[in-house]
Amino acid sequence: MAGSKKRGKNPKAAEIQEENQDSRVMDGGPTVDQTRRDRFVEESYGLFKRYYAGTREFREQCRRNEEYWKANHWYDKRTKPGDPKPTTPMIFSMVDNLHSDIMDHYPEPQILPVEPGDDDLAEELSVIVNSVLDRRNFRKLYRAETRRCLKRGASCWQVVWDNDIYAGIGDVNVLPWDIRYFLWEPGVEDIQDGESVIKFSFKKRRYFKERYPDLYPKMRADGWRSQIERYNTEDPNSDDNDEVLLMERWYKRYCPQLKRSVVHVARIAGYQLLFWSEDNEDTRISGVYEDGLFPFVVMPLYPLDDTPIGLSIIDIFRDNQDYIDKLDQIVLKNALMAGKLRLLKSPSCSIPLEKLADWGEETLEGQGIGGDNIRWFQAAPLPPMVQQHLLFKIQMMKEESGQNQFNRGEGGRGVTAASAIMALQEAGSKRSRNMISHFYDYFSEMVWLMASRVRQFYDEGRVFRVRGDQREKGEIIRYQAERMRYRVDRLGRRRMGENGTPLARRMEFDVKVRAQKQSPYQSMYLNELAMQLRGAGVLDEMELLDMMSFEGKDKVKKMVEDRMQPPETAGGPAGLMGLLGGGIPAPGMQGMPPQTQGPMTPTTDGQTEGRDPAELKAMLARVQRMKEMIKEKNSKDTGGETQ
Repeated sequence: MAGSKKRGKNPKAAEIQEENQDSRVMDGGPTVDQTRRDRFVEESYGLFKRYYAGTREFREQCRRNEEYWKANHWYDKRTKPGDPKPTTPMIFSMVDNLHSDIMDHYPEPQILPVEPGDDDLAEELSVIVNSVLDRRNFRKLYRAETRRCLKRGASCWQVVWDNDIYAGIGDVNVLPWDIRYFLWEPGVEDIQDGESVIKFSFKKRRYFKERYPDLYPKMRADGWRSQIERYNTEDPNSDDNDEVLLMERWYKRYCPQLKRSVVHVARIAGYQLLFWSEDNEDTRISGVYEDGLFPFVVMPLYPLDDTPIGLSIIDIFRDNQDYIDKLDQIVLKNALMAGKLRLLKSPSCSIPLEKLADWGEETLEGQGIGGDNIRWFQAAPLPPMVQQHLLFKIQMMKEESGQNQFNRGEGGRGVTAASAIMALQEAGSKRSRNMISHFYDYFSEMVWLMASRVRQFYDEGRVFRVRGDQREKGEIIRYQAERMRYRVDRLGRRRMGENGTPLARRMEFDVKVRAQKQSPYQSMYLNELAMQLRGAGVLDEMELLDMMSFEGKDKVKKMVEDRMQPPETAGGPAGLMGLLGGGIPAPGMQGMPPQTQGPMTPTTDGQTEGRDPAELKAMLARVQRMKEMIKEKNSKDTGGETQ
């Protein structure tokens, strides 16, 4: 009673006492007053109801678009029985072609340091991020989710720390989340600016009974299963009473101790709080993630104002697709009618209809068969403008979507040079390039969150193998978390600032995204350019291979290196110093006068006769500048962006 009187006199002090409460329960974790927990649960269900109502229109849009993707264009249109229902797959072809362009420019991240001295660490972090993406089979996930983004207008990714990976060691996990089961604050364009986001799903009661045996008897029915539509990925015959809404609410709170906002998470089901990060001593003050951001990235296709989602390809061209299908229905219906002759019979004709319709009867007998008593009838053909308008609509849809004949793979007739084909493709693929660059922006956010998770949770040494073109293929990277957290070098020595004080700040970084591989025609164009430069004598064999792009390049490059390896002589192996005139003379040659340098002449074994060091250095400098110009041009073509 005394405690209740104090609370009544000074409610603010009592609330502070509740927030700072650190009493222990039987399971060993901290707890919060039950009244506050119940109030938080009721608040979360209220937010869920409001957020769900605000996103209902988007889910209906996703349902319609999915039907169009399945070529079920007539599912909600009233038609007469027996009428044809043609579906011209214009939208399907459009989405499929754009998706091919996206996968031709599959992104590859690169971590860049913000301050000097962190170059090696940023390079190692790039290796780690790419290794994590490979282990999560990210290419497959990216392929599926970008296709959904084209269909629905937006997709959702989550970048979290998963403690279940590697038998409890844990690692960064990047996976898509169905955006139809994701809710955000209405009126907010960036979800990071909102107060809360909610992801939800439905689980069988057995799921909660096995994992939360203490809380399961207290769980109550919420009724949401019967109110939320089942999608084609769910079992329509499931019992609504056997499924319970599982809500995961992420929210931000301002922390006076840290003087910044922190992010917390709570899992709720059946009006019971299954997990609450504010209940955990490790995350009560600092939050779940140190960066203070929601672990979600919503990627819109064509962004809209005041909402994180956007329009899809199907939303933009759905009406035009309906007109095409309707015109096609008119033409097809007329063709069916015109292809079937009808027989008109006057009542004065005595021949029965059955005999007239039976073409097996060779002779017919009757009266009143002259004149107009019996005659054939055929439907009149449509005016030419109807079919012309149908073709016009189809052509307009191709042009407006940017899917011209070269982008659709139809432009090879009469145009065979790779440079000419690529020039025509580039001229007509502005929309695809803009879309790919737009996706790179959001992919950069995902990579930044991944690097942030590495910085926070990699608390022990880990080993990664380098792949592809990063450093030397097969090299082993040994990562130590202290280097990124406390700014120390490879030997464990803390780096010092200009004033001699050790640097204690964490490393900061930027993210740059580039295409992992060029399109086939881009590769052909670069190969043609490399061969032309080789023919002009600008590039040698190794530089030619470095510039070219084809399958099995590493194997061919290794063969050429072995073939070009000079044999060892009495004076030692000939190397770069020998090319520049700085080699060590062989025994017995020290007293011989130097030979006069003649003009530089290339030979078949990659060496030079009568080499001039100054001229050789100038040539190498020109080659290096040209390679940098080509690299810069390729970077612009692939739409690499820096965040």
